[in-house]
Amino acid sequence: AKSYREVVKIRRLIMKNRIFYPCVIKKEKDIYYANFLDFESCFTDGETLEEVVNNAKDVLTGVLLVMAKKIFLFQKRKKIR
Repeated sequence: AKSYREVVKIRRLIMKNRIFYPCVIKKEKDIYYANFLDFESCFTDGETLEEVVNNAKDVLTGVLLVMAKKIFLFQKRKKIR
């Protein structure tokens, strides 16, 4: 489990260094789905657009935090075609 301080730290790192990753949000029936193109295991859902955006921020933060702890280099952004 991520501590609040760890989450705040990784979000500050992302904003400080202007690291942005594209996220595709789709609505199917009554559920919104978010998927980050640069990470296979970085996806979430929500009942509202606001909820899925907040969940997407949390899941991306978690993935980047795990990568940082394992000393992986952050992936370069894929170009959207």
